[in-house]
Amino acid sequence: MKKWFIAMVALILSVSLTACSSSGGSEVGSNGSENKSTSTSTDGKTVVTISVIQKDPIGWLDQAAQSYEQANPDIDIVIKEHTTTPESSSQQAISLRGDVDPAELEAYRNTVNTELMSGKGPDLISVNNLNYGQYAEKQLLADIGEFINNDQQFLDKDYFSNVLDAAKHEGKLVAMPVQFWIHTLSSGFDSSDLQIDEAAWTWNDLLNKGKEMVEKDSTFEVMGAVAPSDLLSKMVLSEFNQYVDQTAKQAKFDSPSFIQLLNTVRDMYKNGLLSEGHNAIIEDRDVFRDETFFAPILLYQTMQAERQIWNLPANGNENGMVFSSNLMLAINDKSAVKQEAWEFLKYLISEEMQSHPAMFMAFPIHKAALSSQLQSASLAQAKSMGGDNKSEQNTENSGVSSESVQEIVQFAEQQGRFLHSDPRLMSIIAEESSTFFAGEKSAEEVAATIQNRVQIYLNE
Repeated sequence: MKKWFIAMVALILSVSLTACSSSGGSEVGSNGSENKSTSTSTDGKTVVTISVIQKDPIGWLDQAAQSYEQANPDIDIVIKEHTTTPESSSQQAISLRGDVDPAELEAYRNTVNTELMSGKGPDLISVNNLNYGQYAEKQLLADIGEFINNDQQFLDKDYFSNVLDAAKHEGKLVAMPVQFWIHTLSSGFDSSDLQIDEAAWTWNDLLNKGKEMVEKDSTFEVMGAVAPSDLLSKMVLSEFNQYVDQTAKQAKFDSPSFIQLLNTVRDMYKNGLLSEGHNAIIEDRDVFRDETFFAPILLYQTMQAERQIWNLPANGNENGMVFSSNLMLAINDKSAVKQEAWEFLKYLISEEMQSHPAMFMAFPIHKAALSSQLQSASLAQAKSMGGDNKSEQNTENSGVSSESVQEIVQFAEQQGRFLHSDPRLMSIIAEESSTFFAGEKSAEEVAATIQNRVQIYLNE
């Protein structure tokens, strides 16, 4: 039901905003070639280029470029889109989760690598699908923190600074999360029946606790609606430092703990404790539910249903809230217009653009925008995303109450970390582990293969 509602909202917004977005910033074709010069345009304007693998389907970036150019007639925003955004239609689902075709992602990565290493490339680069830490280590990305410190108009208190801190690489903010998502686990069990030591639990603790609950009531599963490889990837992401030492560039997937994790996950699927078949939202028979709050209204609905919400398990070194982003922009350190690039980036995270209707399906990095977004939301929207019988006693068209808004803002202000979402590395784990879950290879064989492939990748 959530997915249906999300698709409907996206389609409605895309239709209502098409007229505005069609006249937005300059674009490029699907082959990535620019339609305009990357330094100055024919009429003498300063050009700021942005490279993205694919623009947002609702047209938020286009509209931001258009409105910024209107307010700054001496600036020309050129959006370089590697893969053309598909046209919206009733037969075509819109992915708001940032899913990207692996082949297109690899091509985009190669393009960015070539451009940055040659000292060229766009002024602003979308890096949420890339390992931006590697570029930072090669001094290819500007320190956005320096622009922030030198900009008297930028006020830290206006933003979710905890998310900015979590996005830093070795103490430097080299990639700006324009918006963010929150990753958690939840349960419909009351705290009197299910208690979790959130500050210390691991994935093994979760699996063991879930098994204990299922043994008491066999109508439940530990977790449902998740494929084995996807669950394993989430486990690795949330306990990343246990398996990858990025500083030493050393992989640890051939460890006994990872082999044991593979066997444990497989056995629990075989025994029906975990499954990928049932619809978690409709059937509501899972002990734990994997929750990605990529829209504030989803967090609101979960809170209204009085579900327990916990941070993802960790290995003891990475506790706290877990974030990710579907739009993180970095400034090319070799850009000749870094200041102009920063000014446009600052506009993207301003209250004006963060409050734009097309930002509905994400947490805005600007706090005031989050508050206004929730206050303008209706309870009908929340109910249609899964429904609950415990919603506040307001009218159907009223916004979320100020008390709930404050609760959600405080929830999002928790200190945390970003998922180590290097898609290339995670694709290795998903690809190789699928052969194990299919019974084609042993856990030891798969662990050795993952270890070898990841180590080669880290050494590149």
